[in-house]
Amino acid sequence: MLRSLLMSAILIAGSGFFVARMATAEPAKDAPTTAPSTQPANKMCAVMPDDAVDPKVTVAYKGKTIGFCCKDCIKDFEKDPEKYVKNMK
Repeated sequence: MLRSLLMSAILIAGSGFFVARMATAEPAKDAPTTAPSTQPANKMCAVMPDDAVDPKVTVAYKGKTIGFCCKDCIKDFEKDPEKYVKNMK
C-alpha cells in the first residue's frame, strides 16, 4: 500500500514538473503561430491569390499577420512560408 502511494506521488510530481517545463518553453523563432486578433497584412490569400482572405484564418509570421482563405492553406504555407510571402497581395 505504501509503495503504491509513493509511486503515485512520484508520478504526479513528475507530471507537474513536465507540464510546468512545457509552459515556459519558447516557440521556435520564424515558425508560424496562430494570431487571433490582428488584421491580416494581405487582402488576398497568401497561398491561393485569387481568393479573398477570411480575417479569422490567420497566422503570425515574422511580426506580420498573414491571412488565408481557409485552414488548408495554412498547412501549405507552413511547409514553405517564404515561397508564399514573396507573392502576397
